[in-house]
Amino acid sequence: MRGSVVKRPSGSFAIRYYGPDKSRYYETIGRNREDAERALTARLRELDTGTWRPPSEETLRTFAERWIERRRPRLAKSTIAGYQGYLDRHVYPALGGRPLASLRPLDFDELVGRLEAAGMPAGSVRNAIVPVRSILSDAVRLGLLPSNPAARVDLPPPPASAGKEIPPEHLNAIRQALVDLAPADPFRPGETDLCWPLFSDVALGTAMRFSELAGLTWGACDLEGRAIRVERAVVLGETKTPKSGHVRTVPMFQTVAVALRALASRALDRGRYGPGELVFGTVRGTPLNTSNVHARVWQPALTTAKLKGSGYRLHDLRHTAVSRLIAAGADVAIVQAVAGHASAATTLKIYTHLRDTRLRDAAMQFDPAATRALAGH
Repeated sequence: MRGSVVKRPSGSFAIRYYGPDKSRYYETIGRNREDAERALTARLRELDTGTWRPPSEETLRTFAERWIERRRPRLAKSTIAGYQGYLDRHVYPALGGRPLASLRPLDFDELVGRLEAAGMPAGSVRNAIVPVRSILSDAVRLGLLPSNPAARVDLPPPPASAGKEIPPEHLNAIRQALVDLAPADPFRPGETDLCWPLFSDVALGTAMRFSELAGLTWGACDLEGRAIRVERAVVLGETKTPKSGHVRTVPMFQTVAVALRALASRALDRGRYGPGELVFGTVRGTPLNTSNVHARVWQPALTTAKLKGSGYRLHDLRHTAVSRLIAAGADVAIVQAVAGHASAATTLKIYTHLRDTRLRDAAMQFDPAATRALAGH
């Protein structure tokens, strides 16, 4: 017999076979016998064709670091930073020192279980597995692994929605807090700088992502035509295309038009009104950083509005804007265009809870059978 599948006391399956040097090799595959049988077939085929190599002793961390360096020119800086953060904090401490060939699906199931037990949100748990899944997929492509042990991890279900819808009374309280916290305007004695209340007006009125607002220039704002061209985003100081991958135009509703005219006047005072100038920027005219705005503007506003424990995020302004459009009966294709989703299906998936709410409301308001009965049919 050239090789065999062995079930270990732990319940996992391993393959045992002899290499060209007549040495016996033993590889743990996982908890699925079919995976082990496929791995054994692949190894024997490699031995027959002369393409076999001994199982890699390279550790997950070493291979992952090489993988990130190879991918650095292709991936956005924000993507690299996100991958690196999850790997450093959650994957490397648990599995980084393990040889690639020793990794099993059970290892990743257990990692997910520990992260959930520690209270990590479902979305973050899923994000921690995304990079390692891609990394190990490449290890399979390079012949270092027979199969990807992270390919079918038992992940928690994705979050039900993209955020919270902020009720009107809370929105009013947050905006008033932004007004109350506004600093003195150095260019207009006796007045306050209302940049952040106006920022919230634009965010709520356009459903633009923070990264898109951070990259918005005056050249993209058609104040006469009442439209905004969303053509770029800024993430961690890097300018790129919007998340959906394509440029879109959103209508400039009345509240947004009023806010932008006030912001234009403010920009003129500071000598920063021009096609290439940012609508929202730092004192130096550089792009905003979401962490800084969250800590220095948003959280103090929630505290002042007595909403500190609400869990509201800056992103919830966008979620609220889209939710209001859907609740008002806007066509899903229009909502998709405004939100910048890749497809209408994405819009429906994210905001399905609103569709369900509207169906319940309809059930309370309308009754086709009763209408028919009243007509005497």
